[in-house]
Amino acid sequence: MDNSDARARSGGLLPPEFRSRLADDVPVAEAPAAGRAFTARAFLLGAVMAAAVGAGVSYSTPYLQGSYMALGFGTVGAVLLLFALSALINPMLKWLRPAWGLERGELLLVYIMMVMASPIPTIFVSQWLSQITVPFYYATLENEWVQWLHPHIPGWMMPRDPVTQQPFYEGMGADYAVPWHAWLPVLLVWQPFIWALFLVMIAAMVILRRQWVDNERLAYPLVQVPLALTEAGERWPPLLGNRIFWLGFAIPAVWSTLHGLYSYFPDLVPFARGVDLYYQSIPIFNGTSQLMLALRFHILGYFYFLKTEIALSLWVFNLLAKVVQSVLTQLGVVSSQNLGPGHGISNPLLLHQSMGAMLVLFLGGLWAGRRQLGEVWRKAVSGDPAIDDSREMLSYRAALLMLCGGSAVLVGWLWLAGLPVWFGLGLLFLAAVLFVGFTRLVAEGGLSDGAGGAGDDLYLDRQRAQFRHGLVRQWAQVGWGDRRRSAPVVLGDAIGAIYGAGGGYVDVDVSGLRARGAQSADIGQQARALQLCPGTDPPSE
Repeated sequence: MDNSDARARSGGLLPPEFRSRLADDVPVAEAPAAGRAFTARAFLLGAVMAAAVGAGVSYSTPYLQGSYMALGFGTVGAVLLLFALSALINPMLKWLRPAWGLERGELLLVYIMMVMASPIPTIFVSQWLSQITVPFYYATLENEWVQWLHPHIPGWMMPRDPVTQQPFYEGMGADYAVPWHAWLPVLLVWQPFIWALFLVMIAAMVILRRQWVDNERLAYPLVQVPLALTEAGERWPPLLGNRIFWLGFAIPAVWSTLHGLYSYFPDLVPFARGVDLYYQSIPIFNGTSQLMLALRFHILGYFYFLKTEIALSLWVFNLLAKVVQSVLTQLGVVSSQNLGPGHGISNPLLLHQSMGAMLVLFLGGLWAGRRQLGEVWRKAVSGDPAIDDSREMLSYRAALLMLCGGSAVLVGWLWLAGLPVWFGLGLLFLAAVLFVGFTRLVAEGGLSDGAGGAGDDLYLDRQRAQFRHGLVRQWAQVGWGDRRRSAPVVLGDAIGAIYGAGGGYVDVDVSGLRARGAQSADIGQQARALQLCPGTDPPSE
């Protein structure tokens, strides 16, 4: 590709100050060759290491309740195994026989397979299984879920036998046989919804890829580390031969090790109690808000890859949020709404504002990419030969059909579960806002973890409500007690919403909820009816 082609392809979509940099005397950099990627040995190794990640995550998080190997988007377990593969295993293979060494494309394929396997055991499967068992396992005479919830849950949607669910929460013996006759029908009936959801996300990725990668040239900070670890070198990647890198690695590694030892031997390393090397909370604006100053190594690492403008924006707008919160507090504009755990923002007003910001980010991104979206439509509908989609993993026509077909399956499945079609379309739109918005934040800002904004809750007085069959949504919350070995406790927020004939939703009192077989009793006192925010996040220390 010559410079004129590159300028014609991307210059028209760039601001003038950037288009001026595409002069004829500026060479277009070529990406280094990654070599082979889709080989049999790469697939085999990727499958083995993906299974190792899945097993390790399942053991370390739900059972040991230790380090979060798959927390958020960082997937530190996958990065750690890639580090071992690039620094130890692959150099040893090259030393024994050069042909045995893995090429960069193969290493990246293995890494991608590990990343895809990381969130499935805990963030996806465990929360999903919790959501479909909560209404029956935690039903008691005090919370009256049998009368208020069970009649409105389709019989095919969730396993109803508490005896079947008991081993899921309380453990099972070595001779226990899983009652597949009770679990398998429910797991199968959810498959269309799950696979349609994944296919819709893949289709959206294909449609937006060129706009984000080629036109807007997002930084993708989280991929910089695996790219550096797989860079070709004589024996190992050049990054691993840098002494400054190892110095920077050693400091947070030593501190993290000491902090981990504190959990078991607090008297031995009393100074390593906190995860931060330095932490101080400073009251500001007459004590109406707190300014937190902390030295946290992994945050420094993420910010290293950010653009200066984005890093400055995160700092400025965080301070601006503190100002807004303080001004509202001094003016008496406060909210007593209890949104429960799972949100990164404690103030309800700012949390709702963040959902609005996510909506603006989503709609603004669509407007900025309107030309690319128009090209996708023309290629998919009329097959315009001037538009090239050969670099995409799917053709634009296949992606558009997958997006529409998958969305129809999602809305249809929710309709069969009792959700009105119009509400299913609204829920799908809000899900798209959160999914695309979070993905954009990760791609441009290197966000390693996040929590969804809050949707508005609609209430209707219990005495005036007239019910009819219809399940809106199940939202499970998991509470954590002792930091090391406590059992998960489902909070009172884990409750399905009931659709009312009057167009409202019922606020169900679950103050009588009691936890069974758990070491912690941190139970919420109020269950909200309609939850439009995503599932809960793992606990943070």
